[in-house]
Amino acid sequence: MKKLFLSILLVSTLFLTGCAKSGDDKEIKIAYTTQTLSNPYFVTVAEGFEAYGKEKGIKNIVTDGKQDASAQVAQVENFIAQKVDAIVITPVNDKALEDVVKQAIDAGIVVVAANQDFPGSQAFVTIHYLKISF
Repeated sequence: MKKLFLSILLVSTLFLTGCAKSGDDKEIKIAYTTQTLSNPYFVTVAEGFEAYGKEKGIKNIVTDGKQDASAQVAQVENFIAQKVDAIVITPVNDKALEDVVKQAIDAGIVVVAANQDFPGSQAFVTIHYLKISF
């Protein structure tokens, strides 16, 4: 199941690489903030995300939300300041992200919800747990 979700997330990241203007030599930066890196599931996803970035020449940034909504909001604010091209978020608290997600979108940053959707996300990536369990 972890590998399937990781594959879906990586394919979504591939689509995000189209965010850069064609012919632009600008480095593509995609940030991912996860709920926690204390859970082996999210560690696997983060490792795959980073490996895929290296393979494709994309600068991928991974941060640990540490199950702390305010820390995750601060991470997203930092991503906005870094002018990343896209932000992938597995939210700790979806409601806490509403304002900062709007700020990211207003700054021209693509915002993707991973594993759990939240208000304002522009895309949602998950797996159908019931279908894969049978």
